[in-house]
Amino acid sequence: MNIKILGARVCALIASLGPVGYLPYPGTCGTLCAIPLLIGMRRYGYAFGLSEMILFLLLAIAAFFIIDYALTVLVGHDPQEIVLDEVVGLAVALYGLPFTPINLLLAFLLFRFFDGLKPLGIEALENFPGAFGVMGDDLAAGAMAHMVMVLILPLLR
Repeated sequence: MNIKILGARVCALIASLGPVGYLPYPGTCGTLCAIPLLIGMRRYGYAFGLSEMILFLLLAIAAFFIIDYALTVLVGHDPQEIVLDEVVGLAVALYGLPFTPINLLLAFLLFRFFDGLKPLGIEALENFPGAFGVMGDDLAAGAMAHMVMVLILPLLR
């Protein structure tokens, strides 16, 4: 097997979070799997002295290249089995917020809402080529979820 194809298939495996991207409702399943991944990333990243901004940038950049390479062996413009973009989107929604149970639940629900509905031009971001199109709508949905959380969390205290 060609080493480039093997590399792309490994990237596809990572981008789908293994079998998660092939489950029913892969976006929702991928977002659920993102929660323990993000908790671990934050916990162990801080242990190594990395700030949340550095952790997020490393995650987003790695996800971009992994997804872009995975697209060379997957069918479609935004294959539903790619769920690594959900991890990045949820990371945006939770950025700078404590990982309390209510925040995790609220971020999950709001992110899934905005990612599913795609309001205010989010859907147009899917038209960008490659990983930009795959990740763009999730980054925007995460940003919208984050803004709503910042507005309503003080009301819940």
